[in-house]
Amino acid sequence: MQISRPEPRRIAACAALSTGAVHAWLAPGHLKEMPLFGALFLVAACLCADVAVRLWRSDDLQAWLVGTTVCTAMAVGYVFSRTVGLFSMHEGWDGLGVLCLLVDGTFLAAAVGRLPAQRPRLLGTLTATSVLVAGLIS
Repeated sequence: MQISRPEPRRIAACAALSTGAVHAWLAPGHLKEMPLFGALFLVAACLCADVAVRLWRSDDLQAWLVGTTVCTAMAVGYVFSRTVGLFSMHEGWDGLGVLCLLVDGTFLAAAVGRLPAQRPRLLGTLTATSVLVAGLIS
């Protein structure tokens, strides 16, 4: 019996759904502490759910781009909130956040093989911009 490897889009769909579910679960607490972050968590969760459904159904380039943008932004935001600190608040690393980093990384690893040649440059530009913005906010 031969076991076939899952398609990268299906792996990415599961990763997007997982990170979206975690952010939806964390949103109510963030809404109480910092409403803007709570709202961003809800938007990210909705975008991740949309990306997951679209990638599960078909190889949708727009879903790959949105998922790449959201996963990169969430990963950069989490790393900065734990290292540099956002709004001068330094929080410790937590298991759920590290798990989300791994899941975001899984999505991004699947996306690298799917994105056309010019898109990895876009990902690099997006990451650099996210780092710059997070650094300015701190």
